[in-house]
Amino acid sequence: MKQELFRKVKCVLCGSNKERVLKVEKKDSKTFKIIQCNKCGLVFTNPQPIPKVIRTSHNKAEKVGFYSYEGAEAYRYHYINGINIMKEYFNGGKLLDVGCGVGYFIKMVQNSGFDSSGIDFSSVAAEVAREKFGLTVIVGELAEVGFKPDSFDIVTLWNVLEHFYDPVKEISMIYKLLKKKGILFIETPNILLRSIVLRFSLTKIILKLLHKDISLIPWEHLFYWTPNTLKRLLLKEGFKEIKFYTVNAPVENPLNNLIQYLKRILFIGSIGQINLYFPLVAVAVK
Repeated sequence: MKQELFRKVKCVLCGSNKERVLKVEKKDSKTFKIIQCNKCGLVFTNPQPIPKVIRTSHNKAEKVGFYSYEGAEAYRYHYINGINIMKEYFNGGKLLDVGCGVGYFIKMVQNSGFDSSGIDFSSVAAEVAREKFGLTVIVGELAEVGFKPDSFDIVTLWNVLEHFYDPVKEISMIYKLLKKKGILFIETPNILLRSIVLRFSLTKIILKLLHKDISLIPWEHLFYWTPNTLKRLLLKEGFKEIKFYTVNAPVENPLNNLIQYLKRILFIGSIGQINLYFPLVAVAVK
């Protein structure tokens, strides 16, 4: 591992440098540690690739997976679920999709009556958005674009928050871009159950004996969120009202449907305090 391409970071939520290692992953002869802050519980990759490395990797990506029409279409039910949630707050309005990828969601939400636009730091994604949907996606990062404050009713982060190398700064900028009573919609992986499992040696041994592995991708996902740490981040940056939602995407496997049902019972029975949904879906109101 070339040390100059990676940086050691403190916890972005509480500033602590006291941590415990949850998991070690390897890729291309490089070792990545996933750690948890002993003070506030935030889970993150440490050390992390520097911003230049992250951006370069996205611009060198091929038109497959999330950077393809087919890959984006796999999230269609997630997008439908999200649009239904957003309509609880707005029936229309100006929307910015940050990390919009190929623009599939932008096109969907335009058809639902929203004035939507997108930004992504991948030129590959912007090219696919233009080819498939005729969309002009802004290539760059929020700090570079210079949107005016109070410009948007809704800002969305579809599986993007985990990729930010400075989530506090990004959420702070988004807060300023939102109009009063505007909303930030977030979908991100929920690390809660995995962080509990990975904390104990016994459960790690059991998983190994069962040939089961909880694979994570620390070379892409820099921060992993739970309901508590996500709420703490949003409150820290000024949001006053935060609500978590269940995920209603259909699952063909009957066992997975049963698991989803049990998660829903836990979520409702605990008045939202026990949230094991994967992914995590939240709305924050300015």
